[in-house]
Amino acid sequence: MNGLMVNVLRSAGYPDCTNGGTSITFDTGIITGDMIDCNVFESSDTCPEYVILEVAPTGTPFLKAIPKDLHESGKWVMFGGNFLYSSDSRFPSDAPIKIFDRCE
Repeated sequence: MNGLMVNVLRSAGYPDCTNGGTSITFDTGIITGDMIDCNVFESSDTCPEYVILEVAPTGTPFLKAIPKDLHESGKWVMFGGNFLYSSDSRFPSDAPIKIFDRCE
């Protein structure tokens, strides 16, 4: 799938809170989803795909990123402490987007 290339943001020296999630392994990713107009970059084995979803569990909408394989599996995922961001003007948020890639 094609989408927009983004960087994974994580704290240097901070322990892995993703429980082995995708974002601890890769420094870049490709975001796709209904909110993404760009389809310039292609995902690969070294640049995984994240699906961007808009959710409103408490009435206030926010964006979250889920690795495509976890999203398709239907597994329960949690925020693992890492974020996605790009300075590209097509990025769908003014702030980094939380990555929900922690499974237990």
